[in-house]
Amino acid sequence: MVNMFILLAGVIIVLGLILLGVRLMQPESIDDWIKDIIEQGSTEHGFMYNGFVFVEYDNLWHTELQNGGYVYNLHFHYSPAHVDSIPVKGSMAEDLDTSEIYITFDPLEENLSLVVTAAAELNLNLVKGMGVRTIPACLRNETKDEDNACSTRPIITCDDKDKTVLWVRSAETTEILLDDNCAVMQGPNEEVFRAVDRLLYDWYGVIDND
Repeated sequence: MVNMFILLAGVIIVLGLILLGVRLMQPESIDDWIKDIIEQGSTEHGFMYNGFVFVEYDNLWHTELQNGGYVYNLHFHYSPAHVDSIPVKGSMAEDLDTSEIYITFDPLEENLSLVVTAAAELNLNLVKGMGVRTIPACLRNETKDEDNACSTRPIITCDDKDKTVLWVRSAETTEILLDDNCAVMQGPNEEVFRAVDRLLYDWYGVIDND
């Protein structure tokens, strides 16, 4: 079986190339689309959401985020309107250190490939949009492959209270569970991608939970 961390690295590279391609090959009319959305509030190409312009192109939703004097182009599977109904339960520490984040998952997940891909997209988005240092981790020192790649990775769970932890997992219910230092994004099958986008929109300030 293919080493899951080789798979993770491959997913990150492919996603980076896809997003670069979207950036380079987007139609010249996209600026006109954005202008129309700002003027009209919504069009067939996108809509305004909480002050952000969202444009649908190439099966992704695109927006811009200003952070630290820089403008970042961000890309999501789902728009905020498609995920803002996902419940967010609990809360995280107010003094949470987000300069270094551990992204962990169970290497024995039944839907491992989906979870790995969702974790990779979460990683790519946080690095690009927030400039944080992300560290791939495992929930346990076991894997489905013979190489046991988790033996060379940090073993991180929500019980590691001195670390900021993001746990991506499969579950019957689509929701986000917050507990002090840890955020759990979960859902059945592809729903896990909606949960990941929901948390990102929260952190970027796109969705206002107040």
